Amino acid sequence: MLDSATGQIWQLQIGLSDVDQLKTKLNDIAFAESIEDITESWTESIDSKMKEWEENYNSKPDSIVSDKDKEYWKPLTLEGTIELNYIAQNGRFKLYPTGNMYNFLMVDVIDGRTWQVQWNIDEDKRLVSIFY
Repeated sequence: MLDSATGQIWQLQIGLSDVDQLKTKLNDIAFAESIEDITESWTESIDSKMKEWEENYNSKPDSIVSDKDKEYWKPLTLEGTIELNYIAQNGRFKLYPTGNMYNFLMVDVIDGRTWQVQWNIDEDKRLVSIFY
């Protein structure tokens, strides 16, 4: 089962009874985030980042810290942070079968990132690994 917006995957095993049925998360990490999640994370961290930047860079005279360094170390705006993140949207991720029934390829159809997805009943044989 694939969340096509975030890239999260669950392995489903269908059985005749509740004991035979299985739903297991294959990856705990979302490969794309909602704008709301990105905004919340940025909001939680910006105060400390701005305070640190002000103390270490912006409050120092140009003879100690150059304008170039001040700009380089200045925390990103929310808009800049959103531009650097992968935005969750329905249909972004797709699963493609391979010749091996235990392996699939998951592709981010927007930017081409690709993962090998391997399901198995044994937990140590499950895998979600990005291709570089």
